Amino acid sequence: LAEALIRVAARRQDAERPKKTAGQILAFWGVKGGAGVTTLASNFAIALRRHAEQEVALVDLNLELASRYLDAGNTAKAISVLEPMSKAKDVRAEVVLRLGYAKLLAGELDAADALLTRAYLAAMKDPADWRTRGRARLNQAQVALARGKKDDAKKLVKDAYAAGPVVKAGGENEKLLALFTEAELKALQAKTGVVKVKESVAVSD
Repeated sequence: LAEALIRVAARRQDAERPKKTAGQILAFWGVKGGAGVTTLASNFAIALRRHAEQEVALVDLNLELASRYLDAGNTAKAISVLEPMSKAKDVRAEVVLRLGYAKLLAGELDAADALLTRAYLAAMKDPADWRTRGRARLNQAQVALARGKKDDAKKLVKDAYAAGPVVKAGGENEKLLALFTEAELKALQAKTGVVKVKESVAVSD
């Protein structure tokens, strides 16, 4: 009888405990790096947390480009992930580009410039890899501007425009675009166009 009472009491306690709601898994997947999947997932997670009033976990299972580390401002960790990969024989130009960008953020301008040049030259071998070429030139323009070489920066921005629509208005590109007159910008935009984006709640790549 005692054992039966204990079992009944245990069942009653289980029934009185608040039931846990099962979580839901949403997967964001892109066919190519640099397509904005990380940015989309980050913004979605933040928006969901704000509106659903429940805990949200954001898990990035593609650490190859160290996007989450860079978005979080953890440049040292991003470099530690990307640096060994950049030494591989068949490394993708995009990986070298990201390492160059991380070095730029870390203030290592010489190393950044060398890596970005390497990424640009590697991307030249693939006509479809215009995004990497454009971003490499754009990041090199930021290096030139940091060195006070405004003319070089302008030339590199023009090269970035020539590659494709990789120049986003605002953010870290604001100082670069400020180097141009309104007429010069219109001439560049007539070729490829500046991609104007609304301010997002998470850091964009």
